[in-house]
Amino acid sequence: MVMRGWALVLAMLIGGGLTVSAAGNAGATGVYGVTADWVEDKNRTVGRVFLPGDKELIARHRQAGREVYLTLNVFGGRQAWQLFPDSVPILADGTSLAEGANHGGVCPTHPGWRANRLAKLVVMVREFGGQEGIGGIWLDFIRYPGRWEQPDPELPDTCYCPRCLDAFQRHSNLRIPERLVSVGEQARWIKEQAAYAWVVWKKEQITSFVREARDVLQENSGVQPLQLGVFLVPWRQADFNGALSFQLAQDAQQFAPYVDQLSPMVYHRMVGRDVAWVEELGRYYDEVAPGRVWPIVQAEEVGAEEFEQVLGGVARSGADDVLVYSYRTMLDHHWRALSGFVPSANLIGDPRFTTVAQGGLSEAAAGDAAQSAEPRRWSMGGKNGVSDSRFFHVPAGDGNGPAVGIEAGRDGQGRWSIGLPRCEAGRVYRFSGDFYRGDRNDHHAYPEVEVWGQQERLNTHRMVGGFQRLQTLVTCPEQLSEAESRFSFWNRDPGATFWLKQPRLEPWVAEGEAGAGGGAAPPGATFFPIGVYGAKVENLGQIKELGLSAAVIGMTEEAIAACREQGVHCLLAVPREAERLLTLLQRIDAELDPEAFSFYVNDEPEIHSFPVGTAIDIRRLLKERYPRLATAMAVVRPQALPFYQGGADFFMLDQYPVPNMPLVWLADSLDGAAATVGVQRLQAVIQAFGGEKHAFSGWPRRPSFAEMNCLAFLAVIHGSRGLYFYSFPEITGTTDGREEFGRVIRRLNSLRSWLALENEAVGPEVTVTSRYGLDPAGRPAVHCAVKRQQNTRLLICANTIATSVNADIAPGGSKAALWQDYFQAGTQPLLDGRLRHRFDPYEVVVWMEQ
Repeated sequence: MVMRGWALVLAMLIGGGLTVSAAGNAGATGVYGVTADWVEDKNRTVGRVFLPGDKELIARHRQAGREVYLTLNVFGGRQAWQLFPDSVPILADGTSLAEGANHGGVCPTHPGWRANRLAKLVVMVREFGGQEGIGGIWLDFIRYPGRWEQPDPELPDTCYCPRCLDAFQRHSNLRIPERLVSVGEQARWIKEQAAYAWVVWKKEQITSFVREARDVLQENSGVQPLQLGVFLVPWRQADFNGALSFQLAQDAQQFAPYVDQLSPMVYHRMVGRDVAWVEELGRYYDEVAPGRVWPIVQAEEVGAEEFEQVLGGVARSGADDVLVYSYRTMLDHHWRALSGFVPSANLIGDPRFTTVAQGGLSEAAAGDAAQSAEPRRWSMGGKNGVSDSRFFHVPAGDGNGPAVGIEAGRDGQGRWSIGLPRCEAGRVYRFSGDFYRGDRNDHHAYPEVEVWGQQERLNTHRMVGGFQRLQTLVTCPEQLSEAESRFSFWNRDPGATFWLKQPRLEPWVAEGEAGAGGGAAPPGATFFPIGVYGAKVENLGQIKELGLSAAVIGMTEEAIAACREQGVHCLLAVPREAERLLTLLQRIDAELDPEAFSFYVNDEPEIHSFPVGTAIDIRRLLKERYPRLATAMAVVRPQALPFYQGGADFFMLDQYPVPNMPLVWLADSLDGAAATVGVQRLQAVIQAFGGEKHAFSGWPRRPSFAEMNCLAFLAVIHGSRGLYFYSFPEITGTTDGREEFGRVIRRLNSLRSWLALENEAVGPEVTVTSRYGLDPAGRPAVHCAVKRQQNTRLLICANTIATSVNADIAPGGSKAALWQDYFQAGTQPLLDGRLRHRFDPYEVVVWMEQ
């Protein structure tokens, strides 16, 4: 039961502690294909069954307290072929699917069959729904034809019947040339000229049926709402060259707004995968519909230990429920394991945050309704030491699940809090939740959470007008007081209202692929790019003239040709949608030299909450074709790298500190990123922009030469394996800007043979001898690193603050008496093992051992 209105708000304010189930959860398990020979015994403690449409059987299971679900075969089998001969899909070569396929399948555009299926759905709802009837209906074969249940799937390319070709042209506003008469010619033209439009149209034929099915359930289920689920082919977008989209046209992300549950059919033995794959797929789909994934696993030919491992993977993936295929193949050990299935515990166990059925307002509309829901407000009035803050609640009926909102009080803070169980000292936990904000009038306002006494400012919360999934990692402290065993949702920004729904706290397991293999050197690590954003075909020549060796540019055939002509290493910006990327790769279809090209695969995905699984898919698609080419993504919040480390080889830290942040923001970000992915995988984006058009966002001026020079060398000192300046059009838009930029590039190029070398593991010791010389964190403002080439050492130092600093630098391990100033004439003696220097504001000094 979901509490509503004032009762719920009051309960939120005075609610008690937390209970976490430690026993098997029968309601979280289900079995597919149950028949009339079901025997009630102690091993069969499942809470859900999938049955045929039989009233007596349904009543029997409902009386036993189980939820009952039915399935509807939408576009599978051959039944439709008998009723509608023109429903047989046509392949790209013009032949019929019926002429040799080992499986059936129906053309999804056939109006007669679609009407038949929707009419069948109406009958199922009316005949088997009601207070004591079924709980919902799952759509099966909700896709184009194909046999996926084997390691080497059969993937026919359909449907090119006259009806489909006509509908595609009408809806896409494209025209197949009249000279192309045969189906083969028309299909070939679509692949070459309209592949992306074709896959978008195909997916809509499937998704539109899901929408229509949702409408049927809403219009016919009466007072007892029915859940709508879908059985999904268990593939990622990168699998089988994008076949999930291009051949089967199934898109779980498109389904998600219209269904209550997604059920990927993770039959690992059927498809020749290991047990770990079950968990991987569960996590992949949990990103699409958090809290609404019921994986269905295979029992056939799966032994007791292996089946327990499968169920464990489902639990760790974040799924609260598991289904088993199928009843007829289950043995005693399957029943025993299933009875002990325990979902991964959400340590924020407040029932007021329980996920509810979809189908109400859109997320944005839910947030807007919440902000205007005056009767659902409550003033703390000083309770628990938090004065005049206000809490809001969007009950389940307002759509998309319950949410809690907070406004800060007059004292500048507001908090919603609940008790937590004690955690395991030293263990890492992941917090995730969906956050909403209606505006970004205050660019420095962010929600905060406090977990076991540790406060985390969620400065990845950038989206406006919709819920954004945020996540962060928290390590359980060694010492934890009773008062610290709490979760708190904080708002410390008066004037901003933040909303939270679906908070989750659980032990963290690293997700996805390990990228380039932990801290190992990725492809291209021996090349140190000195590059720039903002490249176009027409300005590549100017970029080359300035001495830049690399550029970020859009991935087009023209750009690839221009990069080759100019001899510039191009970081090709790829589409961040798998279907667009695949169609582009098909069109380019060119050999790319790893010395001349790499791929820019994402831009600050953490502040856009770009799906981790999709980021990994994009990298996989590229690596399958170009395994030796490096991939890179820009990241502004290094704390997000544990989640995205499988999405790229290099991570480009792009902090823009001038003029409002300390320059060490970049250094600290590089160090934080290195702790996760290793220094070998780091590059840096150097701020080279600012001015009137950026003033509102916090960059009223561009960096001076000294600041830009300092940032570039500071990145090298902290291990960056490449530099990209943002951006070429801005910094070269004025004579002064172009000259200052050129000076920085000339300095870097003069050290080109050194830049790609790793820094010595132990950096120089720096001692500040002047009165002023510490950074905002109280550390020496001068940062230094040493590189070695053959028998010579190079010492690079940078003053990170706008004040002169006297410092002694001990390079360590050197017997040289003299060090030459690389950029200035003269040498300096090593006295008592130290070099002494007075650094000007933001000055960079490079010494070479003599």
